Amino acid sequence: SMRKGDEIITIGGIMGKVFDIRQDYVIITTSADETKMKFEKTAIARIVTVHDDIDESDKKSKKNKED
Repeated sequence: SMRKGDEIITIGGIMGKVFDIRQDYVIITTSADETKMKFEKTAIARIVTVHDDIDESDKKSKKNKED
């Protein structure tokens, strides 16, 4: 569930912010001067940004399991 503006880390250790998402690739910016780099989606190791709506759905599923 990657979104524009998310902070990510590639499998090569490059850290950046998602600028654009296409079907097979992602464009990220990597510095203050907004250098853009293009990666296949499979090269994204992890998304650092945490979204509130994902947290809320996790909380709801955990609560349902407890009931």
